[in-house]
Amino acid sequence: MHIEIDLFSDFICPWSYIGKHQLDAALARFSADRPEVAVRVRWTPYLLDPSIPVQGRPFRASLVAKAGGEAAADAMLAGIREAGREAGIDFAPERIEVQPNTLHAHRLIYKAQSDGLSPATVYELVEGIFSAHFSHGENIGDPVVLGRIAGACGQDETAIRTYLLADDDVDAVNALARLGEAMGIGGVPCFVFNRRIVLPGAQPAAALVEAMH
Repeated sequence: MHIEIDLFSDFICPWSYIGKHQLDAALARFSADRPEVAVRVRWTPYLLDPSIPVQGRPFRASLVAKAGGEAAADAMLAGIREAGREAGIDFAPERIEVQPNTLHAHRLIYKAQSDGLSPATVYELVEGIFSAHFSHGENIGDPVVLGRIAGACGQDETAIRTYLLADDDVDAVNALARLGEAMGIGGVPCFVFNRRIVLPGAQPAAALVEAMH
């Protein structure tokens, strides 16, 4: 018996990062309850804002425009920090200068999964990208930054950077990014269990465990 979870997410979405941590907790609980059931997570790209240029755009100005003013932006960040603390994440939005285009980050995960890297390595890559953006303020749209993250996860940094600077798998990743919209998914994170049960949003671990059961 096995379970497949398609997790639609984007690396600039704080709720996607929170949802990942909720899933981590849920998988640990479920594994303790049902050790005989194998669970496979497929990280599926979703581009919240495909219009972001390849070089990114100023983070603060983008946030203020989206929120509708400085006070609203600060309130939004305060809520995200609090939700992050509850999920065990140290959000540091004051360090973020660039709102990145996440296509390259999704390509990195696509390649890792397509190449058959271990789930643990893929997990480490995903966590590394989220953490680089939200906790350290790095530009995860930059192939150099992504190459360094991949290198820290045991991959060939130079080879990864070369891959990202070319256009390999761009069409495939863009096609997958449109899949969520075609399925009626309007936001992320979104968890799809065995392509039958859909749970949108950063669900609590208990809800994810219940869906797996």
